Amino acid sequence: MEPNPIEHNGFLKNLFHHLPFVTLIVDKNQKIVFSNAAAEAMIPHKGFLHKRIGNALRCVNSEKTPGGCGESERCRTCQARTSISTALRGNAVTRTRMKMELLKDNELTELPLFVTAAPLAFEDEKYCLLVLEDISEIVKLRSFLPICAHCKKIRNDKNYWEAVESYFHTHLFDVNFSHSICPDCEKKHYSELLSNEPLS
Repeated sequence: MEPNPIEHNGFLKNLFHHLPFVTLIVDKNQKIVFSNAAAEAMIPHKGFLHKRIGNALRCVNSEKTPGGCGESERCRTCQARTSISTALRGNAVTRTRMKMELLKDNELTELPLFVTAAPLAFEDEKYCLLVLEDISEIVKLRSFLPICAHCKKIRNDKNYWEAVESYFHTHLFDVNFSHSICPDCEKKHYSELLSNEPLS
């Protein structure tokens, strides 16, 4: 078994475990040799160390192929595998967007990700530092939102209508709104009040 580049470095191990994104270290065979706390929370089953990324995440392509991750036709175009290969060759840090199809509770789930892969050397061995960022909420917000043409409430996933402020506060990293009145609405709704103001 290859040496783990993090296991015996308490500071780095602690640092990686506190990163909010899924952070993995992958060896020359594209097998996971280290995972942080975010990865352990995301990956639903234990014992995924020393497995390839597709097998660990239960990628639908690795599940359909007897050889697992890396053996199906679609694995050749997998952005995660390509990014890992580039990093292992020591060429460059790559950052790409991809959509993984995963089996979760035996149901197909699409997971949009930002994948960052960086070369990492340890004791003359090459590794890949792999960071997976779940961008589901961002993708959802960039797609079409059903919004009422009159009151501007947004219909959420549970088919309830909620105020724009409430929707964005819930779905976009705790965004808060401050309220003001634009000049057009000021004229339209408050023209009487404005006309009663004394001229200065």
